[in-house]
Amino acid sequence: MVNGSMYKYIDKSFNGDVVYTYVFPSKQINGLVFERETIPLDFPVIKEHVELDLAYLELSVLSTNTNVNWRVKVNGINITREFKPIVYSKIGNYLFTKHLFDITSVLKTPESMKRSRVNVTFKREGGQPIIIEQISIIALVKTIEAFSTVKYYTGCLTLEPGDETSLDIGFKQKDSLLRLTCFIPNKLAELLVNIDDKKTYRINNAHGMIDETIQASDLFEINNIKLKYVESSEKYLPREICLSNLIVLSSTYSKPDLFIEELDVPSRAKSSFKARIKIVNKGSSKPDKILLVVFNKGEIISSKSIQPVEPGGEIVEELVINQPPGQHNLVFRIIWRKLARMWFTEEKKNVIID
Repeated sequence: MVNGSMYKYIDKSFNGDVVYTYVFPSKQINGLVFERETIPLDFPVIKEHVELDLAYLELSVLSTNTNVNWRVKVNGINITREFKPIVYSKIGNYLFTKHLFDITSVLKTPESMKRSRVNVTFKREGGQPIIIEQISIIALVKTIEAFSTVKYYTGCLTLEPGDETSLDIGFKQKDSLLRLTCFIPNKLAELLVNIDDKKTYRINNAHGMIDETIQASDLFEINNIKLKYVESSEKYLPREICLSNLIVLSSTYSKPDLFIEELDVPSRAKSSFKARIKIVNKGSSKPDKILLVVFNKGEIISSKSIQPVEPGGEIVEELVINQPPGQHNLVFRIIWRKLARMWFTEEKKNVIID
């Protein structure tokens, strides 16, 4: 039987972008003494040309009941002393409880604006032990360099094997992305995600909290999403799958478009050699950040942060690379970010080290 509910908290089209960050700590807070635990989340520093419009902190917590005394802080600022979930549903012997807080004003403080991380602190002050399963932040930032349409649902919707449910989305944008967070009880459990009876995606071989991203760029809209928990004879406990949140998003950008115009690397060298790389920006905006990374057999052997390049501009960088004797197939990758989006381009070079 399907239990619980999902609630829509964001439904908006605006000039700006959507930032989403999360961790799944599965951290138990209990013990004979009152415990305090601080868990950080990566969060990009808000740039001068960007304004923070809205930010929600989402918490998924397992507890045996709602008799919990706790305190939650964000960057040292109290946001609650009450354990009052917006909704909860049963998973095995636990309650999966969902908590949501508007932390816009907290993240707008001068101290928070300087940080590239958000610290969430939990202090249990009595009552039942708890397990922090999910901490996530969804933020809307305003800028003329992007346009986004987003719908954000959160709560807890639990399904047992054989259960099926659907959500009416009514998302009328193309090139969309569907992102969902679920609790999967066992690697043997399988969840089917169907979009408008046109595409079906399988989520399997997973355990615990997961973040699943589905690219729906070939669909012009998303009207309905069906979730089906595949029934099987496999035995495991707990049995319930829980949908924790759902984000449907479409964003277009004033895009920085970087190219490797020249890559000067010797075909034969000693153990130490110099690589010269020329990067040009053929796009319509400046990236927020550029990183040059060199790989050898999947391992990073060198990296360098590069000054962002203006549209139509170019930059030349040099790297000193050290490798042992032998033949090496090196990958030179340029990674750049604009707001919440990342891109990369790369070239390969063979080098023989004498």
